[in-house]
This record gives sequence, structure tokens and C-alpha cells, in this order.
Amino acid sequence: MSDGDHRDCPWFINVLGAWQLSRDGSRHTVGARQQNLIAALAVHGNRSRAYLAGLFWPDQTQEHASGSLRSCIWQVTHQFPGLLAEAHDPVGLARGVRVDLDAVGECLNDIEQGDANAFKDARPQAHRVAAVFAAAGVALEDGGPEVQIAPR
Repeated sequence: MSDGDHRDCPWFINVLGAWQLSRDGSRHTVGARQQNLIAALAVHGNRSRAYLAGLFWPDQTQEHASGSLRSCIWQVTHQFPGLLAEAHDPVGLARGVRVDLDAVGECLNDIEQGDANAFKDARPQAHRVAAVFAAAGVALEDGGPEVQIAPR
């Protein structure tokens, strides 16, 4: 199947707050290695196989790390069809996969462009962002369309 065949039923990845992978409203259980790979791609975008192998297995030989990455990619591809792009290298999420972090970025871009309703329209994502910042010891202050990050 091509990346476009999965657009009617997109995957959704939550990286803010509790990590979660879902499709059609159904949550999927994901192994730790696969979750790490999916989260890295959701946050950092497409990455080379060499980069990912070094990121996840820095103390292993290149050959061992590459083999572990191949196994992880194979598991994700077979357990969650349509989640990863079909390109061999770089590795990335398929087109149409939605990530909550992207919605927050779009909201911040809208705010930067002067859309006063952007923050109000994105309250669910904004609350997740606030929870993440609060856990890190940073407070978000809502002063209308301008959002300021203030240390606690």
C-alpha cells in the first residue's frame, strides 16, 4: 500500500502528556523500542537510519545498532501498517499521520501571524502543553493571543 492509501483512516500520535498511538479512536499497545522510534519520528521528523541507530543504540557496534533498528522498523511496519513512510532512508512517518505536537505548532504559528482566535481554538492542545511545561517546572501565562513562558 502507498502512503496515500491510509489517509481515510489516519494514525494519531500523542506525544504531549501521556504517549499514545491511536487509529479510528482505538488505542494501540506499542512495545518500548517501537514507541521510542515512533516518538522520535513524531518529534524530530524524518531521520537517516544511521542517525536513529546511533540515537537508540549508542554503545553498540554500527552493525548491531543497524540490525536492531531494522528489526524495530519491521515490527512497526507489520504491527501498524501505514504508520511509516515506505522510503527506506530516511525513515519517517507516512503522510497523513497526525501528531498532537504539530497542532500546537500550527496554533503558535497562527498566534505569531496575529490570529487572536488561534489560542482559543486550540485549547485542548494548549492544556496538554501547559501540563508538560508544568511538569518541567515552567508556567504558561495566557495573556490573550500572546502566550508567554515564565519560570516558576
